[in-house]
Amino acid sequence: METSVPEIKSSRSPFFNFLDFLKSIRGNLLLLLFFVFIPILIVQASQFYDRYQGRKALAIQNNLERAWAASDTFRNYVQDIIHRELAIGLALTLTPHRSPSQTVPFLTHLDDEYQTISHVHWIDPEGRINASSRPEAVGLDYGDRPYLKEIVSGKEWVVSDLYRSGINGLYVFSITRGILDRRGRLQGAVSAVVNPAYLEQIISGRRIQGGSIFITDRQGRLVFRRPAPAAFKPGQSLVEAVPILKNALQGRETAAVAFDPRGEKRVMGLVPIPPFGWVAGAGLAEKEITAPILSSLTRHGILFLLGILASLLLAGLLAQRIARPVRRLSHQARVLAEGDPGSLIPVEGPSELLELGQVFNSLAQQLSEQREALRKANAELEIQVKERTAELVVANKELTAEIQEHIAARQNLERLSYRHNLILNSVEEGIAGLNTKGDIIFINQAGAKILGWEVSELRGRSLHAVTRHALADGTPIAQEACRAGEAFQKGLVQQVAGERYYRKDGTPFPVEYSSTPFMEEKELLGSVVVFRDVTARRQAEEALRFSEEKFSRAFRSSPVWVALNVLADGRFFEVNETFLEITGFSRDEVIGRTAIELGLWPHPEERAQVMEIIQAQKALRNYDITFKMKSGELRHFLWSGELMEIGGVPYLISVLSDITRLKQTTDQLRFLSSRLLTTREEECKRLARELHDSIGGTLSAAKLIVEAALGQIARENPEVALTPLERVVPALQYAIRDARRIYMNLHPSILELGIKETLNWFSRELRENHPGFQIETRLDIEEEGLSEALQAAIFRIVQEATRNSIKYGEGDRIRLSLVRRDSLVELVVEDNGRGFDREEVESRDNGQKGLGLISMRERTELSGGFFAIFTAKGAGTKIRAAWPI
Repeated sequence: METSVPEIKSSRSPFFNFLDFLKSIRGNLLLLLFFVFIPILIVQASQFYDRYQGRKALAIQNNLERAWAASDTFRNYVQDIIHRELAIGLALTLTPHRSPSQTVPFLTHLDDEYQTISHVHWIDPEGRINASSRPEAVGLDYGDRPYLKEIVSGKEWVVSDLYRSGINGLYVFSITRGILDRRGRLQGAVSAVVNPAYLEQIISGRRIQGGSIFITDRQGRLVFRRPAPAAFKPGQSLVEAVPILKNALQGRETAAVAFDPRGEKRVMGLVPIPPFGWVAGAGLAEKEITAPILSSLTRHGILFLLGILASLLLAGLLAQRIARPVRRLSHQARVLAEGDPGSLIPVEGPSELLELGQVFNSLAQQLSEQREALRKANAELEIQVKERTAELVVANKELTAEIQEHIAARQNLERLSYRHNLILNSVEEGIAGLNTKGDIIFINQAGAKILGWEVSELRGRSLHAVTRHALADGTPIAQEACRAGEAFQKGLVQQVAGERYYRKDGTPFPVEYSSTPFMEEKELLGSVVVFRDVTARRQAEEALRFSEEKFSRAFRSSPVWVALNVLADGRFFEVNETFLEITGFSRDEVIGRTAIELGLWPHPEERAQVMEIIQAQKALRNYDITFKMKSGELRHFLWSGELMEIGGVPYLISVLSDITRLKQTTDQLRFLSSRLLTTREEECKRLARELHDSIGGTLSAAKLIVEAALGQIARENPEVALTPLERVVPALQYAIRDARRIYMNLHPSILELGIKETLNWFSRELRENHPGFQIETRLDIEEEGLSEALQAAIFRIVQEATRNSIKYGEGDRIRLSLVRRDSLVELVVEDNGRGFDREEVESRDNGQKGLGLISMRERTELSGGFFAIFTAKGAGTKIRAAWPI
């Protein structure tokens, strides 16, 4: 029999009553539902937020791609106009004295060809319009236009900012090309005025619902927008309304959520249009992103509320079923406490709390760069080799000239000695006739000149008194002791040297003289004194001694091989130390023997040919020859030789420069040139294959689709033709994407925005193309002070290093770091791959595998840096390059 449980009324406050309720079963069930539904609500909210962020990121990427496509299309359009303007300018300037009426058809042709072009002018260097497709514009002065001033200042071509046309009052912009003559002087300019309203024909493509594409000039003024809003005003500035536009105008790719001039919140992507500073952008209304998410959120919210109400109802029923027996148990416990022996009911209520958590770590994908870089130093190396060869040739000529100079000096000295002997027997010496008193009877002109007197002044004067005869140390000689007097006093012939005469002006000079008595019929009449000033001879003897010493020193210390051979039998007469060091022979082994006896000639018959050349031409210059050393080694030389006579004996003096190292360097250069050509051909094959397989196939498919559609149209079935034509657009987009990938690999145009932006772009491309790789980048560098050549070298090294890591490393992580440390820029590319044996790979690179490591090293060193590789098998690879700034 059930007993009713009386309710107990409480006088406690509502707060404490609520706490008591939470302690009850119903309260615990409600708390349990609360703790179950709250995490579900949070997870659902997080999922919706992630969906929003994902759609927004996708929209930003799509906008950037659309902006880049608009940028490329507009830049190609501008380049096409510039090329056409150049052709028109050349046609106008190559034919002189062309009248305005003959000029207009060229301008009108460009005007008719492009519907976007409003009119075309031919402007002279002073800024005046000489001819135009608009007759009313002829004679106008455009000299104050900023874009024309840039052309006059030397710029090749200019795209102006938006301005209001003075002819039709519309907002237009100009594409102007300067035309120069062969001397670089400005002949005029071709200026095409473009109406932005017709750019829709150029910048086309499928438009995303709620999306837009726009272009601004360098001032941030709106030039073109598709679709054009009702409030669109030509020339309207967007800088204040869209602040992020300032970043794009400064040359940086920008993507963000911003408000447009109408106050609508849009997801935008902005990219600069190099090189004239305009900006292309694409936007998508944020409500287009959030609309499907909000719709899904509403549906899920209604279902979630219904679930909560159903759960609360079910929890209330379950709590009621559990609370009733609990109250009975409580009543029975009070009865038992009053002494009633009724039985107690054991109640067990198990409670389990389950906590579920799941954590997912997303693996970042790293990208690999690939591009083989060709070394451009072939030409520089060739120049260095030529310069080194020229230096050796000059040194050889200088040494040969110096040797010939010494030989000529010796020959001159021999001729001087011969002439000196003639002078002793000729009137060039001083000759004086003395009587028995020692007075001068006669003296020749040479003698008077030596003494500094006139002949007439000396006759009748004492020779001893005139010359103030003295010993070599200046001690006067008494006339009685003068040995010249013994000839006319005693009849004895005297030959005297080592004494001194004085000239009229008192200057002394060393003298040699001979005094010979002359007699007539055995009567001693006097003597003949032949004297000479030996100052020049003594100086010549000293100079000869010095010259011989200098020649001997130059001969023995010359850095090239110098040898002197007897021409008749070819035996070595003398060799220098360099000859002995190179050949390995000792002097005793060489002197007196021939080159054939020493085994220097690997082909003895060649010596006879060389000797025929020398004897026919009397000389030999830079003859390429190979000699065999004592050790058996073959070395290459440049041989220069010349015939000479010493003491009437013909000799051959030979000067040989060792060019063995030069030959080896030349062979290496020839090998590198061959490898360069091979690599270039392989690259051309790769590009041709890629263009054929990718873009060629896509365009062929598009061609077949268009032909099929045209066939449907021809059969008067345009509705059926629409379907294949719609398939052309994605096919062409695929071809454009492939073309962009190919030319970005060849030379990324993003390099113009700086190395930091380029490496960020490259990392994103690697992550997309190689999902299995984790890319970690650290780019802590300011680009100021980095030259374009250095930035290009850094990018190519990163390309080659990451390509090797992905292709050969077998790892899954690459760390890329580019930082500036004080006055040093440091690049590090490191992977966790299998590494390699450095010596084995470098030796293989020289012959079999290409120029990968050599290319990176050469790029670093040629740009002024230093390069290092740290690797071992199983230990990964780390490439480090650094440049002082």
